[in-house]
Amino acid sequence: SVRGRLSNMKRQAADCDFMANFSNQYTKVYEFVNRRIGQFEEGMESKDAYFGSSAFIDMVHEMQLEISGADVSFTAPLSYNYIISKGDIYVRDMFKLYSYENMLCCMQLTGSEIKGFLEYSYSKWANQMTTPNDHLLQIVRKEDGSGYGFRNYGYNFDSAAGIIYTVDVTKPYGKRIHIERMADGSAFHLSKKYKVAVNSYRANGGGELLTKGAGIPVSELKNRVIASYPKDLRYYLMKMIEEKKSVMPKALNQWKFIPTKWTVPAAALDRELLFNGRK
Repeated sequence: SVRGRLSNMKRQAADCDFMANFSNQYTKVYEFVNRRIGQFEEGMESKDAYFGSSAFIDMVHEMQLEISGADVSFTAPLSYNYIISKGDIYVRDMFKLYSYENMLCCMQLTGSEIKGFLEYSYSKWANQMTTPNDHLLQIVRKEDGSGYGFRNYGYNFDSAAGIIYTVDVTKPYGKRIHIERMADGSAFHLSKKYKVAVNSYRANGGGELLTKGAGIPVSELKNRVIASYPKDLRYYLMKMIEEKKSVMPKALNQWKFIPTKWTVPAAALDRELLFNGRK
């Protein structure tokens, strides 16, 4: 048998030979992550992304649409509760804003598949409310009793940009998403083919939004990719900020939960339970 134990390393001094051997690499990494790349004119918080359109997520949407030339963008929050303050932005902030090494892909989906994708996404994210006192989000008590967390993984909570839509949380799965139009005002058609920007994790079937949601067989996913890009999404975010130098993060307000007379107070309660330690 084998037994393990956790040792507290706080009082252990660093090995001098080890530190000396890797000092050059350490210095290079330190200088890289502490390089200033621009500034934000307003701060933003990742937790806003769970309750509606948010500056945090919509900045990624705008970047994906601009690079790919897609009609629609899908993305999810990758940081549970991260705050980026107004002012200078550094490379290290990008690792918290976008914490995975995902690449950018552009796929071809029909309007019906886009709707199915979103139906599945919100089915893992939003509760079906039957009274105004229900939770808006699918949250559960943590096992240690310290508060609440999400029932499912937040990195699969994809929202969309490029389309105007609502999510009726009183409706069952399959009938919640109503896509009103494209963001440019043109009509949205379920039968039409659209270019859709996604990350590589999603394009490969991650989270099952394209397979179980949009109904595309795994074997067909690679045939739907019409473009892929050589750098990870964090790289493009950094370049975008460096080129603009000063960025004003803003919510696009292209989607919302309805009916608002239920969802607005329910969102306020769930925010307290999830992020302010309310028990």
